[in-house]
Amino acid sequence: MGRSVRNDGNVLLLSEEDWDAFLRYRDHNKDGKPSQALVDLFKLKKFQNGDNMNPSEPLQTLIHSATAAYHHAYAPYSRFSVGAAVLDEQGSIHNGCNVENAAYPSGSCAEEQAIGSMVAQGGRRIREIVIVGRSDAPVTPCGACRQRIREFGDAQTQIHVVDLDRGLQRSYTIEELLPEAFGPENL
Repeated sequence: MGRSVRNDGNVLLLSEEDWDAFLRYRDHNKDGKPSQALVDLFKLKKFQNGDNMNPSEPLQTLIHSATAAYHHAYAPYSRFSVGAAVLDEQGSIHNGCNVENAAYPSGSCAEEQAIGSMVAQGGRRIREIVIVGRSDAPVTPCGACRQRIREFGDAQTQIHVVDLDRGLQRSYTIEELLPEAFGPENL
């Protein structure tokens, strides 16, 4: 039997061993905030829907939008569909899917489509992004899309990776996926 910790609308289910470690860390952490304790304790821990983490309602809405886009992907060559959904600074959600082309370099990524939709609708900042795929390994953004996310986000922009069958796999910051990134502030 485990215990649950609530933070910012998320519920994290912990084993008794992890609960004890969390309490020890929280007690020794000078600010005592559960959110920082959880971030530090589980920084490298894999989050899986139903096992460790239940997404908050706003995150579930993003996941739903990215999943809807996933089902519209055009991937006749690779058969590797991807959907993405971006939450912008105004609270609007924009989604996109990968679109392949027989001339391979002419295709586009789901993240690229979602970001393009955000910009076309007037959004300029990414607060969070969800990427949905179907793979044993987390479907993280390609290098070019990491740079696109960085362009419209900041080092702490959240990227949530979801498997179509298993749910939320892991959450990253763009800094974790693209350390020492070149961004608009470098110009």
